Amino acid sequence: MPQPPGSCFQILSDNSKATGGQERAPSGLAYLSAGVAFCFMTQIGRYAQITKQQLSGYRIIQNTAFRFSRDHEPQAFAVESLVCLDTDEPEDKSIQLVRMAEQTCYIHAAYRTATATELTIGD
Repeated sequence: MPQPPGSCFQILSDNSKATGGQERAPSGLAYLSAGVAFCFMTQIGRYAQITKQQLSGYRIIQNTAFRFSRDHEPQAFAVESLVCLDTDEPEDKSIQLVRMAEQTCYIHAAYRTATATELTIGD
């Protein structure tokens, strides 16, 4: 079956030099972070559309941090997101919009659940 242009793509990633990579592309964790931000923004737009809220623009600033090295256990730090909405809607509707977007973003929900991390670094 033919696929529409832009519906099939390939993502390349690379690790840091400290873990054997060459740093020629973003890391897998960078793509994970971008995917979560994209999912969250998608839900903001969808919820605004469904509830017919006036939203002329929106953006997020998301900070994700990870630590892994041969000397420490892998660790993911709390994710911080700043949501900026361009709207004339009342504050309570904007707060509800952000809360519902966060609740309906399945990838974002993964951040709410503590999980064990297993990392294997090959030689």
